[in-house]
This record gives sequence, structure tokens and C-alpha cells, in this order.
Amino acid sequence: ETWPNSPAAWVSQWDIAARTLQLLAHSAWSKNTLEEQRTLSGHARAHLQHLRRNRTSNTAESAALCDAAQVIVATHFNGWPESNRWIAQGYRRLESSLAAQMGAANAPTHDPLHLEQCLWAVALAYATTNKAGQAFPASILRTWRSGVQTTVDIAGTSGRIPILDGERTPILPLGPTPITTTLAHLAYHWTDLDCPRHEGEDLAFTRLTDASPQSRDWQTHKHWHANSWRDQGFVTAHNGVHHLLGRANDQAIWWLVNGHRLVHGSATNLVRTGAQMEVARIDGRVFHMKLGDRVARMEGARLAVTDTAANRMLRWTFPTGTTITPTPKGFSATTPLGNLNITAANGWIIDEHSIVHRDGNEDLTVRIELK
Repeated sequence: ETWPNSPAAWVSQWDIAARTLQLLAHSAWSKNTLEEQRTLSGHARAHLQHLRRNRTSNTAESAALCDAAQVIVATHFNGWPESNRWIAQGYRRLESSLAAQMGAANAPTHDPLHLEQCLWAVALAYATTNKAGQAFPASILRTWRSGVQTTVDIAGTSGRIPILDGERTPILPLGPTPITTTLAHLAYHWTDLDCPRHEGEDLAFTRLTDASPQSRDWQTHKHWHANSWRDQGFVTAHNGVHHLLGRANDQAIWWLVNGHRLVHGSATNLVRTGAQMEVARIDGRVFHMKLGDRVARMEGARLAVTDTAANRMLRWTFPTGTTITPTPKGFSATTPLGNLNITAANGWIIDEHSIVHRDGNEDLTVRIELK
């Protein structure tokens, strides 16, 4: 009721594309009168014109989502004079913009959650064209298939992409929130990509395919299983309970337990730099990674991170509801996921649900252990 005349509603290309797809969902999945359908069609067309006029480069975060939305909406509202032309243009653009969302070895160019939602938009485009009896470009589907493999590797056994840099407006409500496993089911159903897939009912998959999902168990790893994309400076490792992710350009580390974020540490306070990922390896029960000047070692339920004196600000943040208490050797923390012992040198400051170290005069090792 408020967005038509609100300037703020027309700033984010991502949000506009998501709203465009939600308009289509109302049209496709609701029992509307002819007048309501005309209204939805008019709103969707205006949104699409706005997206087309303001589209930027293929590498922009919203480019692939906008292009997929153009294909989906123009295919559904096929009575517009521009429908066929917009579909063809959307395919041409999507071929480049989707590839641009993945760098070397198909690593995410932006954050992994962003890539997952772009892949979801392409899946919706494929399902829409199938329903309309139209062909979908094989080159786009191949790129999509590679992207799904990447998101499955990042999600690990949790079946979910962790929220790293902040949530995004969901592109479409498909009943219960679709998870990465749904993309894995779709990729197997459409392209024979046989990556691990959780078992059980998948309503989003069934809605798009009218089929039942076929599961494939994760390979059992005695300790850690890791994937790294060195050129992009991104690494992820999981062992069924613990999930560790690292990103070199801001030397950020995330530690998740059973899919929930336990702690997040950044050596540069989220300022992106030119640091490279130098090491990512598994030695038995131990996982090592070196992200620029930051070295991390995970063994059991203990994470040890060493930073050089070049880092002037270090920050560790914890989930909402965390209580942090100073101790003679560092801190103890009570979180919704358990109790933590945090061993660190002096010079740390408690800041709400985070701990900040501002003195970069000497190398510093922090150990965080989950009881």
C-alpha cells in the first residue's frame, strides 16, 4: 500500500526485483479477478521497466537477479507487446551476469547467501519456461549447475548457507524457507548433478517439479571436510557439528555450530583489503588456514587465531543473548549455543555482544573454546 509513492522503495535494485517476483507470485498462485490480474500485470510491467532502465554492469550484485526476474515475469505476462523481446534480452544478459557472480573455480564473487538467491531466481526462471513449454538456454543451466555445487560445498552438512554479511530480502515466499538442499534436489532432477542431498519432504522442490525428492547421504568424514577457492580467498570446512568459514580480503572467520553462528571474528573490522589466502589444509583432527596476516587453527571445539601486530583493531562478535564476563585470563561467555572460554591478552574492551582489541603493538593469539 505504501511502495508506489515511496522514493525509498525504488532505491535497491535487489528489493525491486524481489518485489517484482512477489507480484508474479500473487498473479500465478492466487485466485484473482480479471481486474486484479490487470492491476498485477501493470505493476509488474512498471517494475520491470524500472529494472531495465537502471540495470548496471554484469558484476553488480543485483544484475543476475534482475535478469532472471525479467525472463520470469515476461514469460508469465506473455501478452505484453514487449514480452518476447524482453525474454530474449533477459536470456542474453543472464548468461553473462550469472557467470559474473562466480569467480575462479565458481567461488562466490559476493557473499554466498547472495549467490544462493541468484541461483534460486534462475531455478524459478527454468521452472517458469518449462511450464510455458519454452526452451531454456543450456549455457545458463550449465553455469547454474556449477553454482549449485559451490553452494552445497559451502553449506556443508547443515544444508543451509550461513548468513555472513547480513540478510537479504527473500526473492519469493515458497512455503517454508527453501534451503540449499532444495537447490541440490533441483540440480539432480534437472541436470543429474549428484551432490549430497538431505532426505525428507521438500515442499518447494515438489511445487516446482511435481516430483518427490531423491536424497543422497553425505559422505561420512572422520574429522574435517574442507573446500577452498584460493583465487577468491574463501574457504569452508565442516565436520557434521562444527562449521568454519574464512575469507581473506577482510580476514574474517565464522564459526557455526549445527548451522547457528557461534562467533565471528574480523581482523580489519569488515574493511576489505588485498589479503590472500595462503594455506587451507586438514591434518587429521586439525584444520588450518592462513588469511593474510591471520592464522587460524581449529581442533575439536577450540579455535585458536593468531594475528600480527599490523592489525590495529580486532573484533569478535557473538550471538544476541550472549553474556560476556571478564576473567583473569580473558573472558567467559554464555551464549544460546553453550559456554565459551576466551583466552586473550590484555587490552580488550567489551562492547555489547562483542569484544574489541585496539592495541596492535605485538602479535596476539586468541583461543576460543566451546565447553
